[in-house]
Amino acid sequence: MSDADIGYDIGFEVEDAVGSGVFVPLIEVTNIELPDEQTDEVEVTHMKSPGGMKEFIGGLTDPGECSVDTNWIQGNATDVELTSLKASKQKRAMRIVFPGGAKWTFQGFIKGYKPTVPLGDKKQAQATIRVTGSTAIS
Repeated sequence: MSDADIGYDIGFEVEDAVGSGVFVPLIEVTNIELPDEQTDEVEVTHMKSPGGMKEFIGGLTDPGECSVDTNWIQGNATDVELTSLKASKQKRAMRIVFPGGAKWTFQGFIKGYKPTVPLGDKKQAQATIRVTGSTAIS
């Protein structure tokens, strides 16, 4: 039997003011893409690398980006918050809260905020967040 689960009852929260420690949930979140950390590869091949094969070591890690999709309701608290954060270019603490209380917490800024209005379908918005620094998983 599988232990797989569905994406449900998961929240995305943004710190209401820098350093406040008070997190406010975004409303009507429909999809969350978790941060996509990528580690640089550094080539360390030398004249006597075994078998003439390239050699690599891990370099610095880029914390990546994440995205949050919402039902776009123009002027609601989530729309206002994301629009304001995008304009401010300000870094904030953000976290993804899973059922059972597990959290992924990180610093980031809103790199992009894009509402879409498709014909005959729900209005949506996507916020792209540039993560800066490490993600704490608790």
